[in-house]
Amino acid sequence: MLIEECGRGRRRVAETGIASCFSAIPHDKLMQAVEERVCDQPVLKLLRAMLRAGVMAGGQVRRPDTGAAQGGVISPVMCNVYLHRLDRAWDDGDGVLVRFADGCAPRARLEVAM
Repeated sequence: MLIEECGRGRRRVAETGIASCFSAIPHDKLMQAVEERVCDQPVLKLLRAMLRAGVMAGGQVRRPDTGAAQGGVISPVMCNVYLHRLDRAWDDGDGVLVRFADGCAPRARLEVAM
C-alpha cells in the first residue's frame, strides 16, 4: 500500500493507535453499526449475548456496557464493524487511511525520500 501511494505522489506517513479501543466501544452504538448491515435476528441476538457474556477479572465476572473482550473470537470483527464509521468519515477528507483492528495509518508524518 505504501509503495502504491508513493507512486501516486504521496510522500508522508503517520501511524497511530486508538487507546483502549477494544474496551471503549459502547455496546449500543456497536449494535447500531451491526444492524446497518445485519437484519437476521438470531445473529443479532447471538452477538448481543457475546457482548454481555462478561469478563473474568480478579475472580469475579464483570459485565460492562462497553467493550469487546480483547482476545475474544469475535472482538476483532466487532471492532472493525464499529470503526467502519471512522473509515466513512475519513473518506470525506484528504489523504488515505489504512486501518487495521485498533490502529490506523493516516499517511501524513514520515518523510519518504525518493
